[in-house]
Amino acid sequence: METTVTQRCAECDTELNRDPKSIAAGYAVMAEDNRKVCYNCAAWHEQKHMDENGVMVLYFDEGNKRVVTNWTGTLSYPVSGVVQQRARYSSSGERIRRLDMWIWHNGAWWHGVNGSADNQQCVTFRRLKTNTLTAGRRHYYRAGF
Repeated sequence: METTVTQRCAECDTELNRDPKSIAAGYAVMAEDNRKVCYNCAAWHEQKHMDENGVMVLYFDEGNKRVVTNWTGTLSYPVSGVVQQRARYSSSGERIRRLDMWIWHNGAWWHGVNGSADNQQCVTFRRLKTNTLTAGRRHYYRAGF
């Protein structure tokens, strides 16, 4: 008789289930102590990291620039504006374009930049020092792009 061990989230004690259609493990592993946590608890830790450090890497779908998410999609922010700069070329001839985005998180504006090869989806967001976007208002447009 085969027995299966049910893994549980180290924080909220929910069962950690892996979707058989997904390549993902079904849980996140905390870097500090290798505890396994569910994706919802991992998203809470990511938000805490954003608030404490003022920086976060999120992902966007090239087909839907209206939302950025964490890797698992459990943390999501609507994008308030997007500006795509003209492409430039690296010394190796690779086409590089810059994509600027703005999101609102926890009472502050965050500015994200994706300035890499066309197939990259990572956007590094940093909290702005001011809560207004008046300085660059003519260079971005609100959702509806």
